[in-house]
Amino acid sequence: MRDLEELLRDTLTDPRRRIDPSPAMYEEVQRTARARRHRHFAAASAAVVVVAVAVTTSVLAAQRPASRTTPPLATHPPTPTHSVDPLHGTTGTAVQLPGDKFAAVMGATATPTALYAFRTDIVKLDPTGTQILARAAGPAGTPTGIAIDGNRLWVWSQDTGSVRTYDTATLAPLDTLSSGAQIFDAIAVNGALVFTSTEGLMRLTVNGRDGLVTPVNADLGTGTYGLALDPGRHRILVGVTPPGTAPVNGFVGAKVVALDPTTGRVIASSPQTSLGKESIAVVGDQIWIAGYGDVDKPRIEHLDAETLQPIGSSEVGSQVGPGAVLWPGQKVLWVRNGGDEGLSCVDPKTGAILEHWDNVQGPVTSIAGHAYGVQGNLVRLNLNSTCSG
Repeated sequence: MRDLEELLRDTLTDPRRRIDPSPAMYEEVQRTARARRHRHFAAASAAVVVVAVAVTTSVLAAQRPASRTTPPLATHPPTPTHSVDPLHGTTGTAVQLPGDKFAAVMGATATPTALYAFRTDIVKLDPTGTQILARAAGPAGTPTGIAIDGNRLWVWSQDTGSVRTYDTATLAPLDTLSSGAQIFDAIAVNGALVFTSTEGLMRLTVNGRDGLVTPVNADLGTGTYGLALDPGRHRILVGVTPPGTAPVNGFVGAKVVALDPTTGRVIASSPQTSLGKESIAVVGDQIWIAGYGDVDKPRIEHLDAETLQPIGSSEVGSQVGPGAVLWPGQKVLWVRNGGDEGLSCVDPKTGAILEHWDNVQGPVTSIAGHAYGVQGNLVRLNLNSTCSG
């Protein structure tokens, strides 16, 4: 066996017995080798791709919450899942008033032909509040109120009792007067300024350098506060709290008294309310009173125009908190919550809320189609179709 192995080895290693391959064989071997390498590379690449996809899928699956699937891309904005309050009002841009930008706007009044506003200076603008038409210095102290009677504009300062009048067309100053008292509320009527004060209901007329101050009706006493003009019935409406009572307690508050503006004669009177720090508003032939009072009694009341007897309240009464403040618009009633800065536009006939805002301090003034409120600055209130201003 060994001899055979040796013979075979000698035969294989003997150079005389070696058979050299032809050149064509080398080319075939190289072609086959290249094809094999390509197949191995393609297989390896496919394996890498499969592994990468598997790894990526595993990572994404681990990162994605099990209970949520990825939604397809939306081609339209999603529909809100909550209802939108159609009565929720918004504010527009601020009215650009000259003067100290850090001083708060104290008041404004709108007419069909102009908007009057003031910080310390008095400014007249067009009804849309976009163009300044005239400007004048305000009275001494801090201006806190404004009223118009014919061609005369009255502006007063509560802290100093200073009163100044202007021509409504040009704001040319006409008179500088003194009320002699702290003014709570005021209206301009028959060429005079009628105001409630620490001295009662008084009338300031232009007479000499300081003007003339006289009582409208001394029998009302000094417990007067809220005041409104009732032009359709040629009356003054004033809130009167009987002497010797607190402004607000569980038994007695202000009553509304209607007076002849010339003679001061009492025409009608409402029952006592439980309201103090009252405000009175007249919108067309509708009369309202509101104020601060007992939580179990109305803080806003609707009065009969002729008799001043209570005829109802408003749904806004449930949200005003401890009290309410009123301002008349041309066609609507404005009600400010006493517990926060919520403001409502109210139907003066039914008391229904037409629109409401979350953060308007007041005062508020409006004419048909335009409304303005104070939020530090004087801002436009965007009105819906039911709150007509």
